[in-house]
Amino acid sequence: YQKTFDRAQRLRDGLQKVFTDQNMGILVFGEGPMWHMLFTNEEPKNWRDVLAANSIKLGKMEPELLRQGLFVLPGNRRFISIQHTDDDLEATFEAAKRACKVLKK
Repeated sequence: YQKTFDRAQRLRDGLQKVFTDQNMGILVFGEGPMWHMLFTNEEPKNWRDVLAANSIKLGKMEPELLRQGLFVLPGNRRFISIQHTDDDLEATFEAAKRACKVLKK
């Protein structure tokens, strides 16, 4: 499990870097193999915090991530598995960069 959890942390950190570098206002968070993202400045502590995030922007980002080749189920938390490789993570970061560029137009 630790290897999967470490890879998930690398995924969260890498996505956060992409979103920060692109000035998107997205926070990536999670524990263990889980990751999620919200348009917010602080990690949510309760459901009200989740509801306060900008769901309209997230509703535009998630389909764009899909168009760019990153499989996400809109409105759901995401998980990494033992099958994900470092190459998969790099492809994820590139897809996220492309999605950011499209949404910033």
